[in-house]
Amino acid sequence: MFTKLVRQAIKAAGVTTPIPAEMQEIRTMITTLGATWREEWLGVGREEGEKKGKEEGKKEGKAELLLRMFMRRFGTPAPEVEARVRAAESGQLDAWGERLIDAPTAADVFRA
Repeated sequence: MFTKLVRQAIKAAGVTTPIPAEMQEIRTMITTLGATWREEWLGVGREEGEKKGKEEGKKEGKAELLLRMFMRRFGTPAPEVEARVRAAESGQLDAWGERLIDAPTAADVFRA
């Protein structure tokens, strides 16, 4: 494709010389550089995906543990409580887990 574009540009300029060897080298360099960039970008995306996956896994684990502890202490949680716990962010789950230790009632675990 690169060679074709160069040929078109040379033809449009009215020049009838063959494509210099340096142009072929530039094509190789651009192709190699493009492949390198692609690998770097894919690597960054893969790392970000793995990090996000680990964070989600930790959050799900915290939610599961909180629900098990809640059930042991106060009985089966209402469906809306379970939904709230599963939708919560990691920091909120930590706060509720700490409150669960001393909360006199189930409602006190989730107080504002």
